[in-house]
Amino acid sequence: MRRKRFQRGCLKTRKRNGKNYWYAQWREEGKPKSKEIGLCSKMDRVKAEGILTEILKPINEGAENPDKINWTFAKFLLAAAGEGAILAGRRGPLRQW
Repeated sequence: MRRKRFQRGCLKTRKRNGKNYWYAQWREEGKPKSKEIGLCSKMDRVKAEGILTEILKPINEGAENPDKINWTFAKFLLAAAGEGAILAGRRGPLRQW
């Protein structure tokens, strides 16, 4: 399982109905998300980036200090197959070193 990464998102301008809007993009659980933040004429880029930072704050909370899991391949196979399973390799059963 990949570790959760810190993200800053992307802020672009997008034209809709003849007006420019701030448009934010980011990822949440691997899926792309987007939101229209507001009119470019009503707010500058710094304010739009602040709003994007507030959107990403709950997502980025767990990214700085991830829980480190120390896995070996044998531990992974035992967790995937279950404790009572016998795992056979090409040269015999797997064992923990």
